[in-house]
Amino acid sequence: MSKTQYYLLFAFLVFPIHTFSQQFGIKAGGNHSFMDESRFPLLEVDQFIAKGGWHIGLYGEIPLEGNFGIQIEALYNRKGVGIALLDGSSVNANYEYFDWPILIYQEWRGFQFQIGAAAGLIMNHYLYDRELGTRSEFDAGDWVREFDITALGGVEYQQGRFQLGIRYEVALSQTSKNIMVRQGTNTIIGFGNGGYHRNLMVSLGYALIGEE
Repeated sequence: MSKTQYYLLFAFLVFPIHTFSQQFGIKAGGNHSFMDESRFPLLEVDQFIAKGGWHIGLYGEIPLEGNFGIQIEALYNRKGVGIALLDGSSVNANYEYFDWPILIYQEWRGFQFQIGAAAGLIMNHYLYDRELGTRSEFDAGDWVREFDITALGGVEYQQGRFQLGIRYEVALSQTSKNIMVRQGTNTIIGFGNGGYHRNLMVSLGYALIGEE
């Protein structure tokens, strides 16, 4: 997809959030990411390790009867896995997503207990050398799908216009299979199972529209 298509998709998804929500705001935070059953056979891997990331976006809340409601979000979300190599160096396999989570929540004394799912569009993916600060592009030779589906759950605490939340994501679909790594003019092609994302998110939100 082109950048223009990404912007149009973002506007298409944000419009219903703003239109139907009784509370509309922004949120951002940090990620602690991993990929389960990761396979990068082109690299001399010692072990897979968690890596940091971040997310930012918009959210809207639609209250239902009783203490229940729906929260819809549109997020830029950087996930992936850290890879410790046998030579002592390490790289990050970074995946940049546009995520659209939809959650059902129940409120209790300022807390929201949430459960739901998210559709994620993979916008970019690359290897990043932590020590050298260099980036190597890679594409999946067998990119079966552009979208990932994740199940997620968590809890948020709301105070006035602010909210603090923690959430855990579990991917239900595999990210990629055949991996092609490009470094400069050299191209290396090999087979690998991309793995399933696991992502712990801590967020701080602020309501732009809605009651305090």
